[in-house]
This record gives sequence, structure tokens and C-alpha cells, in this order.
Amino acid sequence: MNRKIHTIITIALCSLFTFAHLETTRAQGTAFTYQGALSNGGSAASGSYDFTFALFNNNGTNSGQVGGALTQTGVGVTNGLFTVTLDFGPVFTGGPIWLAIAVRTNGAPDFTPLSPLQNLTPAPYAMYAPSAGTAASANSVAGSNISGTIPLAQLPGAVVTNGESGVNLNFLGNVGIDTSSPVNALDVNGNGDFTGFLGIGTTAPSTPLHVYSAGTPNMLVDGSSTVGTWLSMRNTGGGTNWHIIATGSGNGEGAGKLAFNVGSAPGSVSAKLMILDSAGRLGIGTTSPGSPLDIVEVGNLETAGLRLEGSSRTHFWNMFYDNSAALIFSFDNNYRNGVGYAYLTSTSYGLISVSDRRAKKDMQPMGECLDRVMELKPTSFRYKNASEDTPPNYGFIAQEIETVFPDVVLEKNGMKTLAVNSLIAVNTKAIQDLKREKDAEIEILKAEIAGLKAKMDKLEK
Repeated sequence: MNRKIHTIITIALCSLFTFAHLETTRAQGTAFTYQGALSNGGSAASGSYDFTFALFNNNGTNSGQVGGALTQTGVGVTNGLFTVTLDFGPVFTGGPIWLAIAVRTNGAPDFTPLSPLQNLTPAPYAMYAPSAGTAASANSVAGSNISGTIPLAQLPGAVVTNGESGVNLNFLGNVGIDTSSPVNALDVNGNGDFTGFLGIGTTAPSTPLHVYSAGTPNMLVDGSSTVGTWLSMRNTGGGTNWHIIATGSGNGEGAGKLAFNVGSAPGSVSAKLMILDSAGRLGIGTTSPGSPLDIVEVGNLETAGLRLEGSSRTHFWNMFYDNSAALIFSFDNNYRNGVGYAYLTSTSYGLISVSDRRAKKDMQPMGECLDRVMELKPTSFRYKNASEDTPPNYGFIAQEIETVFPDVVLEKNGMKTLAVNSLIAVNTKAIQDLKREKDAEIEILKAEIAGLKAKMDKLEK
């Protein structure tokens, strides 16, 4: 029998490897379709024929058979064309493969080998992707069909593995790095290094780490250490190491607090700066705040307290405790200079100001005050925002004082104010003036009385 075969190989999924096609191929298994044209004596064959098929890793049948042989009996051939489905199993591993075919008429005793062997085109290798250990020959692979280890030698040079031997991948819902059993969408066992922007919940990260979530919380830092859960921030440009710690039961500050500390290295603490407890009390310089804001001063008193400063930052007030039961109010750090400060003590009933001669200059005696004091009009009044049952205040009207003692009247926020302490000196000087005036009058009266007494004495004689 003079037979020759012209083979046309068409694979069920013969397009380029794509994720969608690989998923279809995987669903179909390892079988593929072979279509050929059989001629007998130069004419197209028709009828029923038996075929055998075998794979070899070289263009010969003496050695190198891959997998077992397949026999298809009673294959219908019409006008020379026939189609069979072949399934050699997962034998396509990336190397060259040739297909050997033999044929006989249906029921004949012997098969006739056909030549040459058919060199299979790359299309059948689409069936290799579902079982690929490393996807070594895939141009693009569906994520759902990749599971296994990518050896270090096959990774790009830009991929940082921190000395690991490879990267384990499982895209069947999870990705594992240095773990063959990832339990989350991304499971990393070891260190990671990202040189670009990493987006979590966003496809357009704008910072090295960009986390987005429409819900809450946006990010959770979880830990089981009894010392606490640490978030450390380090600046290598001349800065230091900051730690934010959610304390645990083994922390010396007690559990359930949020501590802000600094250290010489990540994980070390050299200074405990601020702590917030579960009751909402903030401690600065103390780890056990006893009030909503508890400040324990450390170091220089004047710079260790509370500073109130305007937006222009040209002047400021300090308020601090001086360890002698005094609360100091200092302007522009003048406490150290002995001027520009006042204070309260536990036994005082008002603000105590500096009156030391060494802190003063341009000292001059006051002029006569009695006549001017007599022009003052002490007044009872209520402020406009006071209710009708509020007891009245006693004092002065700044505009009336200004006409007599303009130096003690100031203005703030568009309103006249009064330096009340200055009136103490004014009233003191007025009393002194009155006393001198009365003393002079008394001396005159004494002289007059003495003269009258002398006249009376003469009349009696």
C-alpha cells in the first residue's frame, strides 16, 4: 500500500498564550486535536482506518519516546481528511517534540509507519501552563494558574529577595513570598524592599506607602507582645528615632496607654516624652497623668513649662511651677532677669508682681494727688452681660479716670482698661497729702490754742 500523509496540526486553542485561553485549556485538560489528510495511491482515502500515535524527543523512533503510545481504531476518513483527539498526559515540558504516526486499514494485521515524523509547533505547549512548576516558558500566564516557586536564577536582577533562594507564588487567591502556604491575599515571611510607590487599596499611589479604604479603620498595626505594639519612625538625615507605642501588660508604664518616646535606635527608648492614658489624660514629662493635662517640668524651669506665643512669634508668655509653691508668669523669658514676671502662691490672694528697686529705673516722687483723687467718682455697676440678680461691682469708669490720671488707663481690643494696681500708689499719695495738710492745720490750731490759753491765764491773774 502506497500511502502518504500530509499533516495539518490544529490545536483546539491555537492562539497566542493569554490568560483567558489558558483558563479554557486548563478546563479541557491535556488533550488536543490532530487533523490530517490521508492519501492512498495518490488519491484521497476514504473509509475506516486504524492509527497509532507516539511522541519522541528527537526526529527518530529508535529512542527518546515521550509518554506512551496511543491507538485510535475505526477512524473515519472522508475525502482524505480525518480528525482525532490525542491525550498523552502532561508530557509537554518545553523541549522539542516529534509525533510518529502509523496507519492500517481497519482490521488489517500490521501498521505502516508514516514518514517523516511531524515536528509539533509550539501551540500544544499551551497545555503545559496548567501544570507548569515554574511557568518557565510562558509569555503571559493567568494568575489563577500559577502556583509554585520561581528559582532565584529566573528572577530579574531588580527583584530584592534578601538572600532567599526564590519566591514562592500562589495566585489561587493568595500570594506567598518565602512561604509555600500563604493564608492571605499577600503573605510575606521575611523582609521586603520597595523602591517605588506601593498602593494598598489604590492603583495610583502618590507616596512610598499609600493606603486607601472607603471604610474604617484604614490601617491596623497589630501585635501580641506584652511590652506593646510599636510603630517606629526614623530619620537618617540628622534626626532621631521616634516610637509610638500601644502599651501592653508587660510595659512598665502599664497597659492600655499610648506612649510617645525617642530612642537611639528602632526599638530602644532613651526618653519618655508624652503619654495618653485610656481615660483621655495627657501626661507630658510623666507617665501617670492625674488630670486631663499633666505637665511635669524637667530641666530649666522657664523653658520647661507652658509657653503661649502669638502667630508672629515675636513675644511670648511662659507659665511654670518653680518647685516652691509658686506659679510663675514670665514675659519673654524675663524671669531670669528679675523683671517682667508675676506669680501666685498657695497663700496669696492675688497676683504678686516684682517691686524690687533693682528692677526699676527713672524713679521720681509723685506730685500732689489729693485734689485729683477728690475728682474721682467711685461707682457701683454691673457688666452688660450680667444678669439682674448679680451683685454689683465697685470701681471706677476708665474714661473718668483718664481725665485725671491718664497714665493708668490703657486700651485693649477697642476697650478702655485700668491698671488698678497703680491706683494704690495714687491713693496712698493722696492720703499722705491729706495727712500733711491736716498736720499743718493741727499745728496752726495748736498754736492758736496755746495763744488763747496764755491770754486766759493773764485775765485770771
